[in-house]
Amino acid sequence: DATGDGDLAARAGVPYTVGVAADDHCALSGISAPGSMGAMGVMFRMANVDMDALFAYLRAHPEAFQVQRVALQSLEEAAANHARGEMACFVIRGDRFSHQVYNSPIAGVVTLCCPCYAGSGLDVDALTAGEIALMHEVHERANWLRQTTPGFANAFLLDMPEIGVRETRHIEGEYKLRIEDLLARTAFADTIGRGSHPIDIGPLPEALRNVATVDHWSFEIPYRSLLAKGLANLLLAGRCISATHEAFGCTRTTVQCMITGQAAGTAAALAARTGVSPKALDVDALRARLAADGVVL
Repeated sequence: DATGDGDLAARAGVPYTVGVAADDHCALSGISAPGSMGAMGVMFRMANVDMDALFAYLRAHPEAFQVQRVALQSLEEAAANHARGEMACFVIRGDRFSHQVYNSPIAGVVTLCCPCYAGSGLDVDALTAGEIALMHEVHERANWLRQTTPGFANAFLLDMPEIGVRETRHIEGEYKLRIEDLLARTAFADTIGRGSHPIDIGPLPEALRNVATVDHWSFEIPYRSLLAKGLANLLLAGRCISATHEAFGCTRTTVQCMITGQAAGTAAALAARTGVSPKALDVDALRARLAADGVVL
């Protein structure tokens, strides 16, 4: 099940929660109501951006620059990376909008993040309303950037994908990954890969803010979190793996979804080849194959 929303698992009768569960830290602290979900959102790309002019503006106006909390690049590090043709990632702040900026291998093309829309990704009407609202907001933001931010004066909107759903169902697995596991860097005998993303949800209790801003922080993801509870033959991949709301904030993002996707796909292939169910699979053999394919365990 790589649907993100856990559609297959839900239809197969696997237990699940939606959004914040009653026993999650965010609910117990009173910050988020049970059942509330992370906002939907969208990235968009603009072309014909003058990056040299943008960096010059940010040097002259340091109050408009902010370090992006995952990349942790200073202004000069971002500018140097861009000059070398590498990933530059930072935040530009304005009086109305702020944007995460990611350069691209295509000269003058940047990806910008992230307009958001509050609604349920399980509700087709909310998805439709979100698409319309975000389409208008992206055009508004593009116009605002052209009018206010040097480097964007001659830029144009290149494209935007369909709405991105951050959070819906959390499927129950053989093991529910907890934020305590990640913070303690718990070692799992059945780990299928390592993630390293901060808790990308909000709001958060004070004790969980600014987590994973130190160098070399990483956590392990156990194979059991990919095994749907109560079924022998269903693997989970992506944002619907078995995790609490706060741990999900670390596992839901792109790289971690790549890790669980590769593990689930490899496990399915090995199970089919050896004629066993995923739950009966030799985990050591799975880990050996993942390691041989370059996965960091």
